[in-house]
Amino acid sequence: MPLPISTGRLLLRAMHGGDVASLARYRSDPQTARYQGWAAPYPTAAAEQLIADSATSSWPVLGRWVQLAIEVDGRLAGDIGVYRSADGRHGQLGYTLDREFRGRGLATEAVGAVVDLLFAEGVEDLTAGVDPANSASARLLHRLGFEFQGRVSGSLLSAGDPVDDDQYLLRALARGARASAGRRPASGQNDSMSESHTPAVSADPTALLDLATRAARAAGAELLRRYGHVEGLDTKSSDTDPVSDADRAAERLLVQMISAERPHDAVIGEEGADRPGGSGYTWVLDPLDGTVNYLYQLGNFAVSVAVQDNGDAADAGGDAAGRGGGLVGVVFDPVTDRTFTAIRGCGAFLNGRPLRVNDPVPMRRAMVATGFGYEPRRRAVQGEFVARLLPHIRDIRRFGSAALDLCSVAAGAVDCYFEEGINHWDHAAGGLIAREAGATMTTFTPTGQDRGWLAAGPSLHAAMTEFAVTLRN
Repeated sequence: MPLPISTGRLLLRAMHGGDVASLARYRSDPQTARYQGWAAPYPTAAAEQLIADSATSSWPVLGRWVQLAIEVDGRLAGDIGVYRSADGRHGQLGYTLDREFRGRGLATEAVGAVVDLLFAEGVEDLTAGVDPANSASARLLHRLGFEFQGRVSGSLLSAGDPVDDDQYLLRALARGARASAGRRPASGQNDSMSESHTPAVSADPTALLDLATRAARAAGAELLRRYGHVEGLDTKSSDTDPVSDADRAAERLLVQMISAERPHDAVIGEEGADRPGGSGYTWVLDPLDGTVNYLYQLGNFAVSVAVQDNGDAADAGGDAAGRGGGLVGVVFDPVTDRTFTAIRGCGAFLNGRPLRVNDPVPMRRAMVATGFGYEPRRRAVQGEFVARLLPHIRDIRRFGSAALDLCSVAAGAVDCYFEEGINHWDHAAGGLIAREAGATMTTFTPTGQDRGWLAAGPSLHAAMTEFAVTLRN
């Protein structure tokens, strides 16, 4: 790798090259010590030990590693670590950038220069590990052509190297290798077209999550802009089922943002923004879950955005056990600035913090959230069931947003949620978030009504199901 590299705004130089002498210089440099926050420069002995540890670690295919300094105006702004295989065909990289230098495109510029250089030198594929909570790093790597490969959980990141925390594994291929692997050509090259002339569309869940999050937050900002100034009020299924211009405007914004980046995906929207698609992906949108709360300015409303990948809109909630269908889910509460997120198989998060349901919870201590239908006769029957349930649990809560109720189960704010008569867009995102946090979610119709769901930790879910069966018999 020819060094240093100058991109105009920054300079990349070798901090160390994986040998004792260069690593010792790096570790003993005062500027490095200040940047890394070390109490004092590391002695040569520490460098020797690090080299020894590296030589005996489980990196059999990796032959050499180098750490590059990112310098801006003579100041150390960050670093990039690069590993190369002995045959030069494979590599792995990671980077850090000091907070002071973020938000200026410097990381993209630096990492992009290194990626281009490695591919120019014959590297065929690069991998990078990204913290699931660090969406900024994921977006940067996506822009540079990295695609989601899976999730590792404290086990294997590449050639057996152990990692301390859960990480997403992303991979980029050089253009020649990309073509031979049947991948979409790099930006600027001609895209291959299917017989139906539908462009190849990336199925990277982290990219979908990024778009879903940006869209949900934009729609939430639109709702807050109109909060307290409701216009165009109307009703849908009954006099107690309202819709307003705020619902419609938020849904239009969601569809516009999704269409700009994913024009071939299908869309299902609560307020009627339905369209077919040819990509195999469907966006399920509830632009304002908790409209009554919104109208009364009670808070506790949310934007719900989900992506399903099974091509069957009716089954996006999964099977009877709540599995499958949902790939990505985002629920954004604009009043409290809480963003709940999940990717299938990768866990659930609240503003980047991992979530886990309460389990086990005995039924007598369970805090249970529920909701009621809009039709008077339906409400009466549901009220009777709750009255019979209440003596057997800690208490009942009725918050008024199915999406946030499911997220509350995921976050352990309540122990259980059930409701009958809810629609697909009500639970598409929240259900995935609850399941990824460890909840069991199945269909649940204790009063015999349609479209009911129960979400709780496994032990409480079994107890609630048994209670409903006993009551029915």
